[in-house]
Amino acid sequence: MDEMSMIGRTMLGKIEYKVRDTLKAAGADEMDNIFVGGKDAVLSGDPKQANPIGDEPMYREGDYTKKGVNKPRGSDHTPENAWTTKKLVRMGMWLRNTFDDVVLLRQVHRHSADNDAISPDARVEYRADAARFLEVMRGMADLTWTREEHRWLSKRNRTTLQQTAAGREELEKFKSAPLLMDGRKDRVTGEVGAIRINALKLEQLSAD
Repeated sequence: MDEMSMIGRTMLGKIEYKVRDTLKAAGADEMDNIFVGGKDAVLSGDPKQANPIGDEPMYREGDYTKKGVNKPRGSDHTPENAWTTKKLVRMGMWLRNTFDDVVLLRQVHRHSADNDAISPDARVEYRADAARFLEVMRGMADLTWTREEHRWLSKRNRTTLQQTAAGREELEKFKSAPLLMDGRKDRVTGEVGAIRINALKLEQLSAD
């Protein structure tokens, strides 16, 4: 289960419910004290990152005390075989507590403070940029980054890099890299921007 910070207490309970429901449909016996069907499971991510939407973070303790009920949209009652929200949270907490082993990743990967492939003068600037990059990334993770840090990171935008020969040369190295877009931005015509970009990429691939 990746991005564990976004998996709430209720969602954990729903996961456990669905595992049991699936195993029961497959003919396996329901086991009250065994979670995720007795299979190995891994929670990965940083609990300090984005909180779950419409749910409580899994590190919160205690029973569910809000007014939410587990019932289908448009229905006035919870289905007979469904768990109540309170039970979903309780089962989610029991599932969470079955994770005994913790691995802390302390080594930063995909980051290098030096580059032997460039000139000694350029290495000084490279090391400074590498250190600054880590600071800005930590600020993003902690939600403490500033407008100045945002402006510094914005120097890596495609529109900025295209303005210099060195920047255009660097962009060429990323020509085949996945394109990360900031959402499904619809145009005034109703056309979805991401779909249009995908179509352009397919046309270019076909032409190549």
